[in-house]
Amino acid sequence: MNYLAHALLSPAGRDLVLLGNLACDMLHPADIADLNAEIKEGIDRHQAIDRMTDRHTGFRFVRDSLGRAGHPYAGVLTDILFDHYLAVAWESYCSEDLGAFSDKVYTVLKKDSSLIPGSFSRMTTALRTQDWFGSYAKRRGLGKALSRLNYRSSRFIDAKEILRTEESLRAEAIPAFRLLMEELMDSFGPSVRSFQT
Repeated sequence: MNYLAHALLSPAGRDLVLLGNLACDMLHPADIADLNAEIKEGIDRHQAIDRMTDRHTGFRFVRDSLGRAGHPYAGVLTDILFDHYLAVAWESYCSEDLGAFSDKVYTVLKKDSSLIPGSFSRMTTALRTQDWFGSYAKRRGLGKALSRLNYRSSRFIDAKEILRTEESLRAEAIPAFRLLMEELMDSFGPSVRSFQT
């Protein structure tokens, strides 16, 4: 799962756990030792979510289908597609409006992202100012999210081709996402989030 799902699956009122959950993939092991205990808890949570996701048959089906279609980084692409599905069906997973939820997460990131070493703070500035969470709900925003991978990829990511592949997979990919999300919500819920600001 990508940033939106990890934010939703963070515990209510635990801003630093949220921060660690979102920052995990941008941290080197050497960076983690001196971090706040709650940030480390968020990192552990992120890794637990990823382990459950990577083992799930629905996730593996979509990832492997993208790989067979010739798309590099199929696991990362599946994470992004599933954030798109989450944003589109947001009201099924959270009673709070996506815009209001996003604003609360962005407030936490603006306030606390400097606690994370490296380039995380710079990335979160783009995430906030470009409203990545809100944009995931639109097809055009999904395309932009896929294209952004080219900034840090050694292989070209053809967003238009990925979107065409996704269209052919959608009838099976969306139910696969729903099954995974149900299991993640059962393990890491509840569905309503609120953040200290």
